[in-house]
Amino acid sequence: MIKLYAIKCNSGYIKNSQNEELKCVSLDKASVFGDERLNQVNEVINQAKKKGLKEIRLVTLNIIEHDPYNI
Repeated sequence: MIKLYAIKCNSGYIKNSQNEELKCVSLDKASVFGDERLNQVNEVINQAKKKGLKEIRLVTLNIIEHDPYNI
């Protein structure tokens, strides 16, 4: 199982891109963070709050990979 983190906002997830403003998007476009990038999360959460996004919270995504080549 792979554990990643995302930042929820309203009914979507935060997208943090260097080329765009922070915004709330669907999960398939969201920024995700591994353990090695957790130190960036608080900065992104603070930026999202300053921008006025609501219901900001960190969530854990538990991903189970099923690879057909590894049977």
